[in-house]
Amino acid sequence: MYADDIALFLSDLSQLGAVIKHIDWVRQFTGLHLNLSKTIAFDPEIIGPLNKNGIVMQNSPVKYLGTYLSLGNLSKLNFEQPLRKAKKVLNHWSKRTLTLDGQILVLKMFVVSLFIHVLNTTFISTTQIDLIQKLCINFL
Repeated sequence: MYADDIALFLSDLSQLGAVIKHIDWVRQFTGLHLNLSKTIAFDPEIIGPLNKNGIVMQNSPVKYLGTYLSLGNLSKLNFEQPLRKAKKVLNHWSKRTLTLDGQILVLKMFVVSLFIHVLNTTFISTTQIDLIQKLCINFL
């Protein structure tokens, strides 16, 4: 078994060693362990990637459960991929003759579902929401 999809937010990098010790202590009782080779830490103060306690440290955004995390505003970065997928899906389905019910079903299943995670985990601007609405309306 593995302990995956864990996000830790530390106020100071000096806490990292203690956290790793605690995770190792949990491993002894549960059998769950941290795969340090797949672990990435974000630190905006470092210059370039480096390795600390077996963990890759980087100053660029970290992707966690499909969402980029960083100190800055990443709404554009988190929004672009679902938008590209939505345009591709709608382009594919627009070549077919669908009833209004079929078009609505395509929007619900293949387009709106792409943005649900982004809307639940990050902030997107009203301009981006307007873009999604326009995309859906143009499909209908």
